[in-house]
Amino acid sequence: MSFLRDFGGGFAKQLTENLIDERDRMNRLADDETMLATRQRLNKEAEREAEKKIAEETSGLLMSLGYDESAVESILSKGKLSANFWATAGQDALKKGVNPNTLYNMPNMDESNFTETVDSVEDVMAVPTGLGEIEEDAALKSAETLETSGDNSVPISSGFSINKDAFKNLYGTPDKEEASFGARLAILSQRISRKPNDPKMESWKAEQASLLADLATMKAAEREEKDGDQTPAFGLGTISANVKEIRSGAGRRFGFTVGIDGEFENMADGTQHLADIVELNVAGQLTTRNTDIQDKSMQYTAEGIRNSAISNLTDYGYNIYNNDKDKLKTATDNQTFITNSENGEYRPGQVVTVGSKVIIYTGIADYKTGQKFIILNQNNTGM
Repeated sequence: MSFLRDFGGGFAKQLTENLIDERDRMNRLADDETMLATRQRLNKEAEREAEKKIAEETSGLLMSLGYDESAVESILSKGKLSANFWATAGQDALKKGVNPNTLYNMPNMDESNFTETVDSVEDVMAVPTGLGEIEEDAALKSAETLETSGDNSVPISSGFSINKDAFKNLYGTPDKEEASFGARLAILSQRISRKPNDPKMESWKAEQASLLADLATMKAAEREEKDGDQTPAFGLGTISANVKEIRSGAGRRFGFTVGIDGEFENMADGTQHLADIVELNVAGQLTTRNTDIQDKSMQYTAEGIRNSAISNLTDYGYNIYNNDKDKLKTATDNQTFITNSENGEYRPGQVVTVGSKVIIYTGIADYKTGQKFIILNQNNTGM
């Protein structure tokens, strides 16, 4: 009996101690969770304050460059990438004495879709000896009509348009020799986009590559002679024709057809995000063509198309994240996401969460990051 009393007393004592230890452990866990929640709350508050401060400073910068209040509000609503792009464009405009509000065409910039209403904006000039005779192309012959038309805003992609007068004032117009290159390149781009199965396709592409290489050599020599400076290589008409050509080829991957005016003809409901992925491809190919030529107007156009596409994709991605969870995929960490991507587990346009990150897989290597995805709201700097 004494043994049992001792055993029972010891057991009760141990049980009491165990319960006390468990209570203390639970209290510590609760304290830790409270501290973690507090830290998370403080971190979020700090992030919000930082974002607010950045927005205020960015707004001040844009206002100081001459953008009006409504333009600034619209630019900031599209995120950091948009703000960075238009701040850079505004600085270029300020140097040339151009009103930046003429660059930012808000009615067109905010349209969900676009319809190209013009074919070309530059006059057809004589082609350099050996380049062949320019055909009587109806689209290029309409250049004069565009130059004198009342429509000063030229839509380039969904959400991105260019004010042609401001564009000329900011970047200038090509000299006669460059313009003749541009006219021939515009015709080749139109042939390539309109007649994808033509037996002359390879010869057209070879001539296009040769012209771009010759133009790059000419501009490199000019930069060397002028201490890094150069005159414009492309006019808006040539750029527009290049955009349509690339869009037509890239769009076939997703089943899109592109009309004579450069618009997607068969875009169904729910496919706008795929069209925006095509536009990322357009921006990348424009940049590749411009790598050795280094034309500022081509660079501006490529960045504008990319910026608009990412803005649209960001809206799409967060709409899926907030309203259609069934379409989301989840990766446990960065390496899992990369592995899944390499194994083909994501289709273009797939929205994936990786921790706190929301990502859209595009399947197209971005020309700035080299990655086949974009991270929403992180300035697209990568993982």
